[in-house]
Amino acid sequence: MDLKIFGLSYNKMRIVPVGIAMLGDERPWAMEELEPLCGKKVQALSDFLEGSLDYKGVRPRIVKAPKVITSVKEAKEMGECLQKEGVGILILQYYIWNYPYLVWPLVNILGKDKPILKFSNNEGGYPGNVGLLATSGALGQAGINTERVVGDLEDKRARDKILTWITAAEAYASLKGQVYGSYGGHSMGMETGYFHMVPFQKYFGLTEYSIDQMLLREEMNRVSPEEVEKGFSWLSSLLGDRIEYGKGLTPEILKQQLRLYLAMRKVSSDYDFDFCGIKGQREFTENVVTTDVAEMIMNDP
Repeated sequence: MDLKIFGLSYNKMRIVPVGIAMLGDERPWAMEELEPLCGKKVQALSDFLEGSLDYKGVRPRIVKAPKVITSVKEAKEMGECLQKEGVGILILQYYIWNYPYLVWPLVNILGKDKPILKFSNNEGGYPGNVGLLATSGALGQAGINTERVVGDLEDKRARDKILTWITAAEAYASLKGQVYGSYGGHSMGMETGYFHMVPFQKYFGLTEYSIDQMLLREEMNRVSPEEVEKGFSWLSSLLGDRIEYGKGLTPEILKQQLRLYLAMRKVSSDYDFDFCGIKGQREFTENVVTTDVAEMIMNDP
């Protein structure tokens, strides 16, 4: 059974790289002593993220800005560096006092639409938290909402908050640019099951392309009987006598449902959809075949 053709084959989920940048002090004499300490903190956070972030075997790339930002020139350079690496999520790490205005060249070049987490130590010796609050104020004045985590990396609560936020940010950032294939409208007039394009476009950068269900019916006629039989054998071997045949479900009806799956998969691939949905009720269900089996097998992360 070739799972690349039928069943559990699917493209791995899209994961965007996570960038780490640290703002510092623009006074050279101060950074002479503090820069090595800052570098160790950035490396510790990077090591933690690389060892902890795992989405069903897919790990995001962690990109460290190669310099602690202490000037406008460096802020621009680090913004361009992270942008070239495709960073879609930004962590602003704080350990010492920083000059808040330096955040702007970095963020403006990387993109103000990126989710931003601010993470600071919580020790008395180095005022990273003060720098975090000052930079938060600068970003907040311009309407840029960011998340704050204050605590040492050794603190489990701080680690858990960081991982929870990055997971949510990945879900948000990875959707940008994706296309939803809509086979039909909203089923039985259910508004909660409808893709309202304007808010999805506005908040997530998603768009929708509508396909008439008639195309699926036509594509079903082009599916080879051999491929349907392969799918039927595969599903039967997995489920055995748990498939409860009766008046509503016969082997031929199940094969027709698998034929729909293959048609949906083909059309979705042709249009390069990232994910899709089918109306089903009532037209397809009452006149062609129930769509639930196709939806089930189409499912992926």
